[in-house]
Amino acid sequence: MVIYYDDPGPEALQTLRAWARMFNGPWDGIVVVPRPGLGRAVILTAWTRMLRLESWDPEATAAFVDAFRGRGPERPVR
Repeated sequence: MVIYYDDPGPEALQTLRAWARMFNGPWDGIVVVPRPGLGRAVILTAWTRMLRLESWDPEATAAFVDAFRGRGPERPVR
């Protein structure tokens, strides 16, 4: 899973960095990458899935992570 951000705010950045440290295994890793030009938006991607949030929404972000983390085509079941 890759999460792109530019300037989502300090709470969002703290949470995203914590998740990247927590979920760093070969099958359930999260990569958090800066992407200039997004402003406050956050984009979450997991293979063929994408969620674009115009501003930080911790509940929607957590739901996406829970639904798709570790469920790629090479390992469809956690």
